[in-house]
Amino acid sequence: NKGSDFENAFYKLNLEIREKFRSYLSAFYDRALSVAGKEGLEAYDLRDFGVRNLVFAGAYFVFKSYNEAIENLSALLNVKGRIMLNDTGSLWLVALTKEGQFLDSESAIVDQHLDQEIESVFLIGQPLDAREQEVLNGFKTLEDKKEFLAARKNAELSLSSDAADAMRSSDMLILAPTTFESSLVPTIITKGFGKAYVGSQAMKVSVSNLVRERGKR
Repeated sequence: NKGSDFENAFYKLNLEIREKFRSYLSAFYDRALSVAGKEGLEAYDLRDFGVRNLVFAGAYFVFKSYNEAIENLSALLNVKGRIMLNDTGSLWLVALTKEGQFLDSESAIVDQHLDQEIESVFLIGQPLDAREQEVLNGFKTLEDKKEFLAARKNAELSLSSDAADAMRSSDMLILAPTTFESSLVPTIITKGFGKAYVGSQAMKVSVSNLVRERGKR
């Protein structure tokens, strides 16, 4: 019987990779169920989840370390290059649009109010609770909302020494096409990134998206 595109691709992988992927996907599944509680998997719209992201998330749940997950997946897939994180901390990404609309998560930044440009992006230690969101929405001006969120910036990311060394020694630094505010901006605003980027003698290349992401861009 002809399977889905995913199934057809999955069974072309060698046995070791398939079994590892099964274990990582199983770890993701178990964690997703435990978080969802009584709602079960209906709490998630898995159609919008990339399988690669589920595998990586599952590997993280297995190894309890981003770096170990990367190292094990790199070895499993025989990745030639070295993958480094800018920071291993976990923060909550939120944003404000120029019209003052609050976007309360990374997924909201990607999917909601796409007709509005992003004004500011914030990394905060914890998501806002219902009371805090009510206070935020009560402010009349965009500047007041920005000040409120900036005051909740109780944590920050700092560029890892490995990443800084790699940037200094690279021949070329490439900003790849991606979701700008949800993927690239959190890296750019990482403490130490700007200094390492400007200080590097590498050629700087930026590859832009070919389609509009939100607003007029």
